[in-house]
Order: sequence, then C-alpha cells, then structure tokens
Amino acid sequence: MNKCPNCGGIFPLNKFVCEYCGYVESEKIKQISSTELKGISFEESLNVIQDNLNALHDINKPTVKNGIVGVLRVIVAIHTFGIVLIFWKKPKKRFNKKSYESLKNIIKRNIDFLKISSKGSDELLNRIKIIEEELETTDIEVKRNLKAKRLTSFLTVVLYVSFLLINNALNPQLEKAIYPLEKNVSGDLKDTLGIVPEACNLTYYKNEHIKRIELDIKLIPIKKYVLKDDEELIIILQLTDSTGNLSEYFYTSELEYINRNQVVRELKKGLDNEIYVSFEINEKKALTEFPAEITNFKIITEIKQKNSEP
Repeated sequence: MNKCPNCGGIFPLNKFVCEYCGYVESEKIKQISSTELKGISFEESLNVIQDNLNALHDINKPTVKNGIVGVLRVIVAIHTFGIVLIFWKKPKKRFNKKSYESLKNIIKRNIDFLKISSKGSDELLNRIKIIEEELETTDIEVKRNLKAKRLTSFLTVVLYVSFLLINNALNPQLEKAIYPLEKNVSGDLKDTLGIVPEACNLTYYKNEHIKRIELDIKLIPIKKYVLKDDEELIIILQLTDSTGNLSEYFYTSELEYINRNQVVRELKKGLDNEIYVSFEINEKKALTEFPAEITNFKIITEIKQKNSEP
C-alpha cells in the first residue's frame, strides 16, 4: 500500500492518485516524449494515455457537499475561536485542483505527441479523437461541479449572513454603560480586591422583552490572597441606582465557576493584573425597557467553608 505524502492516506500500490485528498504522485505518471515515440508502438502509447485518463477519473471531483462543509468549518471555527478545528479533521474525498490540472495537462501533451506518431492516419486519429472526447467530457463535468460548489458555498455564506442580519434585526443587541458604586468589592475581600474605576459594558438583547443580560467588568488584585483548601470564594453582583439602592427588577448574580477560579488564581499571584469577568443577570419579571435608574453596580465577596450550609 502507498502512503500519501500530502495527507497520510493509504491507497493501493498500483494507483498514483490518493483516494482521500486527490493528490497525484507526479513521479509515477507515465509520460510520452518525442524520443520515446520511436521506441514504443502506437498501441503502447495509447495504453499509457488511457492509464493516465483512468487515473484522472480516480481523482475526487468537487461536490456541492464539499462546498457546504467547507463553509460550515469556517463558520464553526469563527464561533469557537478555532478550537473545533483541533477535533474536526478535514473531510476525505476532497478535490485537488492542482493535481487534477497537472495530470490533465500531461494527458493533453501525451495526446499531442501521439498525433505526431499517427502520421495523419484517419484510423489512428479517430481512435485518438475518442480519447480526446473522453478527456473533454471529464473536464466539462469537473468544471460544472466546481461552479456548483462555488455557487453553493456563496449561497451558504449569503444565508448565514442573512440569518445574522435578520436575527440582529429581530433581537437587537443593546448596550448601556454602568459604573462601579465603590472602588473596591464589599465583604471579606474588601481590602484585597479592587474594581477598575471605569464604565462597564452591560449588554442585552431585546425582542418584545429584554433577555440575556450580561455585564463585563474588570477586577484588580490589591494584595495577595491564598484560599485554604477548605475555603470557597463566592462573588455576587448587584445592580443599583446611583445611591446604592438595589434594583427591584433583577436578581443578584453569582459569578460562575470558571470566572471565579480565574479570580482565585490571580489573587494567589498577588499581581496588579486586571481580571476580566462576566456576569449573567436574570430579571425578576419581563421588562420591555431597561430601567433608566440603574446606573451602578456593587460586588460582594464571601469566603465560605466548602462543607458549610448556605
């Protein structure tokens, strides 16, 4: 068995076209030159061309499915910051345009040399014409499939962009700047953890009602703090008005596990690195507009024993 130098795929020894990525091992392609024509018969030359033409048929052709999958790979990669590509292997049976064109040009050149050896014989030229027609039919099919693939890829992109535009129109993302009420967090880490004193971005989506509210803030360690093995850090956010009164429209929001562990790690280092964290906030009742009086927020920290009851 052969191992493809391009993708690592395995294919039979008597083949020189990879069954997976369409790569052609050019050094195995039989070619006819003007000097070789003197040493081989017309039949042998014709057999060489037919073998190469059979190999051309073996090359994976472009398909509509390849176009759709290719676009989906890009879209999913964008949404996962490329992480999905680690696990999503490239699809098999791919069309290798470079290898296809290279082999097609070799066949054309071999046919040209064969025409020379026919010495104008109508019978031989007719046999060559059959080969030429087969090559032309194959090439027409490949070009048609390639156009269909490109058109499908384009339409898939158009549909995706249209979906985003329609979704944004129906569920517009809105933003509101709110500010930390105090320069430090409250609670057990009030002297240990600060809040970067700047406007923070509160984003939410609105259809008939407000939904999916998120607030991104920046925390900054003031000094080093190392949690004990039996301790757990709880970080809670509350939305308030400018005087610190809690909002009656929203529940308090607890920082989720991953962000909380990030804060714990940075506190352990004791550096002045800003820590970006995001809270997801749930409303107590459906709202059609975001309350104008909410302009600030406060952060409350608590060190709890892991086995203690809430």
